[in-house]
Amino acid sequence: MKKLTVFYAICTAVCLLVSIPVHAQSIAGGMIHSLYSCSDGTVWAVGMNNNGQLGDGTTVDKLTPVQIASLTGVTAVAGGVGHSLFLKNDGTVWAVGLNNHGQLGDGTTVDKSIPVQVNGLTGITEIASGSYHSLFLRNDGTVWAVGENVFGQLGDGTNVDKSIPQQVSGLTDIIALGGGARSSFFLKSDGTVWVMGRNNFGQLGDGTTVDKLTPVKIPSLTGITAVSGGISSLFLKDNGTVWAAGNNQYGGLGDGTTDDKMTPVQVNNLTEVVAISTGGGHSLFLKNDGTVWATGHNFNGQLGDGTETNKSTPIQITGLTEITSIATGLSHSLFIKEDDSFWTTGWNDLGQLGDGTTVNKSTPIKIHEVCGATSSTAENNITPAISVYPNPTAGKFHLATSNQYLVKDTQVHIYNVFGKLVYENSFLFGQNQNEVIIDLSQQPKGIYFLEVEGEMGSKKIIVQ
Repeated sequence: MKKLTVFYAICTAVCLLVSIPVHAQSIAGGMIHSLYSCSDGTVWAVGMNNNGQLGDGTTVDKLTPVQIASLTGVTAVAGGVGHSLFLKNDGTVWAVGLNNHGQLGDGTTVDKSIPVQVNGLTGITEIASGSYHSLFLRNDGTVWAVGENVFGQLGDGTNVDKSIPQQVSGLTDIIALGGGARSSFFLKSDGTVWVMGRNNFGQLGDGTTVDKLTPVKIPSLTGITAVSGGISSLFLKDNGTVWAAGNNQYGGLGDGTTDDKMTPVQVNNLTEVVAISTGGGHSLFLKNDGTVWATGHNFNGQLGDGTETNKSTPIQITGLTEITSIATGLSHSLFIKEDDSFWTTGWNDLGQLGDGTTVNKSTPIKIHEVCGATSSTAENNITPAISVYPNPTAGKFHLATSNQYLVKDTQVHIYNVFGKLVYENSFLFGQNQNEVIIDLSQQPKGIYFLEVEGEMGSKKIIVQ
């Protein structure tokens, strides 16, 4: 029998909506390549491969996704200019591709075409990549960094590259990361944002264009729940609005102008946003209704609106619904739908869209050659509706299912943001019980993660 695990973010009083990938589909855009991790822990890659960043042992570009055979148990992916990062379910990180600045973290500056383990890292819960540097979040809230450091993006007070990960001093209680082009962004558990590295466009949002060699706080931002960096930066607030700073040449900040901003400005006409991603001049926004909105650079169709016209205010990508995840490359965009299918649009000169051609696309297309057979729904015949409400909650919440055939003996664990177990119990779900009440009122305000385990044979649970 196959054990399946699902995570919900449970918020008490103050809600920070963050996600932890646990055997879920995930996507990442490198500069000119794309990465996909599948629910079975396998990884697929496509596009430019000149430095071995696709991890298949060659340096030959690929027009359709290839599986990285040496990797299993992968839960998250990240891509830079020419390197790729992979987080495994044992808390280790593996890396492949360009290593000229030591960004693979293996103690060398030699490129790799087969993934190698990043030195000395365990207990990692999140990864992020800049152009030539890599960032890692540990389960104790500390951050580690490696690679290029010419603009201070590693945060150690120097401009010296590192080939073995170093802890970023002065940062604690971090819950999320963002890798900019040559800058770094960190979200603390109190909703503040800390930044370092290159600031030539004001992308650090501190009101200056001065690079920072150690982390500084963005004074104007509070209540932030997610961060994303490129040549500009995006910040998602707990009220569902988005704020942006930095390069705005193509309208990627979404404020209706093309003027760079040194302090964050609100993105126009956007509310109820749950996820953000910014690339080489364009930005994507996922709303809680599963729609995607886009703004900025569109010369290659990366905004997915059927045109090649730049936008300075977000527009909805028509035809995309039920989206659960978004990602940006330099000039292409990636999406995952609720049915676990992958979609993409934009620049395709080196096959990074994965459709077997090198023709740009200005509307999203479905990629079939990922995760073995993306379009297969054979495992999705049982899709119980598991719900958690209210969320945010003052303490007590309901865990319910409408499906009488859900797991009979269901183990429930709840963890805080640092991975400490704060609640555990087991429940018998079935025809006579489909709802329980769980009490977290004795826990401090903050973010908690609900883990639901059970036995369902080979069937796949999809949590709506």
